Amino acid sequence: MRLDVKFSLMTLFSSIFLVVTILSITIVGANHSITTNIENSNESLLSGKRGLIQKMTSMAHQIAETVETEEEAIRELSAVRYNKGSGYFFAYKKIGSDYYFSFHGTKARLNGKKTNILKPDIKGFAFRKALIDAAERNDGGGFAEYHYQNPKSKVISKKIAFAKKLKKWGWYIVTGVYMDDIAKEIEQIKKQNIKNRNSMIFDIIMISLAVLFVAIAMSILFVRKVSGTLLVQSTEVSSLAVSTTEVANTIESAGRSFSSSTTDQSASLEETSASLEQLDKMIKENMESSNSTSDAVEYVQKIADESNTAMAETLEAIEDIIKSNSDIEELSKVIQEIGNKTSIIDEIVFQTKLLSFNASVEAERAGEHGRGFAVVAQEVGNLAKMSGKAAQEISEIVNESVVKSERIVVDNKNKVTRGNELVKNTALKLKEIETHTNSVATKMKNIVSASKEQSLGISQINQAVQSIDSAVQVNVSSAEGVAIVGKELVGYSNELSHIAYELKSAITGSK
Repeated sequence: MRLDVKFSLMTLFSSIFLVVTILSITIVGANHSITTNIENSNESLLSGKRGLIQKMTSMAHQIAETVETEEEAIRELSAVRYNKGSGYFFAYKKIGSDYYFSFHGTKARLNGKKTNILKPDIKGFAFRKALIDAAERNDGGGFAEYHYQNPKSKVISKKIAFAKKLKKWGWYIVTGVYMDDIAKEIEQIKKQNIKNRNSMIFDIIMISLAVLFVAIAMSILFVRKVSGTLLVQSTEVSSLAVSTTEVANTIESAGRSFSSSTTDQSASLEETSASLEQLDKMIKENMESSNSTSDAVEYVQKIADESNTAMAETLEAIEDIIKSNSDIEELSKVIQEIGNKTSIIDEIVFQTKLLSFNASVEAERAGEHGRGFAVVAQEVGNLAKMSGKAAQEISEIVNESVVKSERIVVDNKNKVTRGNELVKNTALKLKEIETHTNSVATKMKNIVSASKEQSLGISQINQAVQSIDSAVQVNVSSAEGVAIVGKELVGYSNELSHIAYELKSAITGSK
C-alpha cells in the first residue's frame, strides 16, 4: 500500500479514536461530577433545612417573649410563614393532665382543642409525645421525625420537626419541613446540574466534531494528492494541532477563570451571609433594648399613677384643712358670743357700783344705825370693782382671741388656695407625663413590632443567600470539571502534534 494512502487511513482512524476517547472521558467525568454535586447538595440542603427550622423556632420563641398576652402571641405566630410559604408554627399546652392546641398556623379550628399526644402517625410513631419530650430534655429544644399530611400537596410525607418549650405560658412551640418539599428543591438542583453537564458536553462535542471533520478532510486530501501535497497537508495538520492546543488552553483557562469567579462569588456570599447574621444579631439586641426601655416606661407610668394617688390624698388633706377653718370660724363666733356676754357683766358691775354708792349714801344718812350696812355696801362696791376688772380682762382676752382666730383663718385660706394651685399644677404635669409616657410606650411597641418584621425578613434573605450559595457550589464543581476536560484536551492536542511530526518525518524521510 502506498505511504500516502496508508498514512491517510491511519490518520483517519487515529482521529476517530481520539474523538471517541475524549467524548467518553468527558461524559464519564461529567456524570461523576454531577453525581457528586447532587449528593453534596442533598446533604447540604438537608442540613440547612434543619438549621433553618431550629432558627425559626428560636425566632418564634423570641416573638412570644416580647408580647404581653397569649392572644397577641397567637395572632402574631399564626400569621408567620417562611420557606416560600410552606413553613408555619403550632404549639401544644398542658392543662391539668391533658394536652391542648394553643394554636395552629394552618388549622385555626384546632386552637384550644384537646389533643391525644399518644396518637401515632401512619408508621405507629407517637410523634406528639416525642416532640414534647424533645423540648423537655433540652432547654434549647430538640428534633423529631414523623409522617404527616403536607398542607400544600395534601400527601402524607415524612416531616422533620423541631420543638422548644416556652416557659412563659407552658407552650411547646413546633415547626418543621416536609421531605417532599425538600425533594422538589433537590430535583430543581439536579435539573440545573444536568443542564450544566449537557451544555458542557455539547460544547466539547462540537469542538471534537470540528476536530474530526478537519481530520476526515485531511484524510480525503491525503488520498487524492500525491506525496508532495501530503507534505503540505501534514504541515496543515501540525498547524491544526497547534490551533487545537490553543483552543484546549482557552477551554482550560476559561474553566479556571469560571472556577475562580464562582469561588469569589461563593466567598462573597459567605461574607454576605455573615453580615446578615450580624445584622440579625443587632436587630435582636435592639429588640432587647426596646423591651428594657418599655419596662422603664411602664415603671414611669407606675410612678405617675402613684403620684396621682398621692395628689388625691393631698387634696383630701386640703379639704380637711378647709373643714378645720370652718371649725375655727365657729370657735371665733363662740368667742365673740363670750365677748357679748362680757358686756352684760360690765353692765351688771356698773349697776352694782351704783347700788353700792346709793347704799353708802343711805347708810351715812342713817348714822350709827347704818354703819354695818355701809360696810356691806363698801364690800359690794369692792366686789363690783373686782368683777369689773375681771370682766375687762376677759373682754381683752376675747378680743385678742377673735383677732388671732380671724388671722389664722385668713392665713389658712391663703395657704390652702396656694396649695390647691400647686396640687392642680402638679396634677397637670403628671397628666402630661402620663400622656407622653403612653406615647413613648406605643412607639416602643411599634419599634418592637418592626424589629420582629426585620428579623423575619433577614432570616428569609439569609435563606435565599444559602440557596444561591448552594447553586454557586454546583457551578464551582462544574467549572472544575470543564478545567479538567480542557487539560486532558491539551494532552490529546500535544499527542496530535507529535503524530503530525511523525507523519511529516515519514513523508520526507528525515527526522
